[in-house]
Order: sequence, then C-alpha cells, then structure tokens
Amino acid sequence: MFLRIAKLLNADQIAQIVAMMDGARYKEGRETGGAAIQDIKNNQQVDRENSDGVAEADKLLLAALAGNGSLRASVLPKRILPPTTSSTRPAWPTARMSTTP
Repeated sequence: MFLRIAKLLNADQIAQIVAMMDGARYKEGRETGGAAIQDIKNNQQVDRENSDGVAEADKLLLAALAGNGSLRASVLPKRILPPTTSSTRPAWPTARMSTTP
C-alpha cells in the first residue's frame, strides 16, 4: 500500500535534511542485498556508520512521520524504521529494482 502524505516536511525541515545529508558517504548497494539480487542491484546507499548527520536527518524525518495523524490512522505502524537513502549515478545503468526495509 502506498500512502501519499502531502506537506509532511516544511521547507526549513527539508533544507535541514539536505544540509545534514550533504556530506554523507555512500557504499556499494550490493552490500545490503542478498545473493539473489547481486546481478541486478546497481546503486549506492548511504554508509550509515561512516556518515555524519544521517542519524539527525533520520530523527527529523521519523518525528514528522510519527506525528502525522494520517499515517497513524491509515497504517497503524508498530514502529517506523529509518529510511534507506540510495543514489543511482547517471553513468550507471538504471537499477531494475529498489529495496527498502
């Protein structure tokens, strides 16, 4: 199920997250996938252990999600996991699948 949440973050919050993620380091996305997707997964994902600002960006986003009445009423989440931030570079072939926890 997909749920669109309009205006979850305001412009200041978005700017804060962008600034926090600006120096994030990325690692090969295949490191996070199982054997079945090694041939098709072609992206980079934020290296959470070696990137400053990622935890703070997660907290800001997760707080916005947790405080959103539409989300809580629609899906009744027991918990919300931090997002997986990925990047596909223009020089790389487009990934045929994406993964999220």
